[in-house]
Amino acid sequence: MERPNLERLVDAALAMALAIGYHEPDRVRTARCLESLLYKSQQEGGRELWGCYLDRLITQTELRDALIARLSTELAHLYGVEEPNATQWLSRELERSFDAALFGTT
Repeated sequence: MERPNLERLVDAALAMALAIGYHEPDRVRTARCLESLLYKSQQEGGRELWGCYLDRLITQTELRDALIARLSTELAHLYGVEEPNATQWLSRELERSFDAALFGTT
């Protein structure tokens, strides 16, 4: 299975950051954060979510939801603000953009 489309994933993450209310999120820092969450081991400070998905420990939906939840926490920390509840900003459209970037769906 191919890796997620990082450019599309960063686009989705930046849209998420704007929906949360973070102004002018940094593309490079966001890409590094996503790579850490997807590929770095927990010993290295990452979450290795993509490996968990490939090993069938989590489903596509669980991967997407875990990535969004962890990214929300990381972005709040990065911007030094309190993390808002996902019910305030998460939409089906945003979930679809993450699905497209992660799995090539439309």
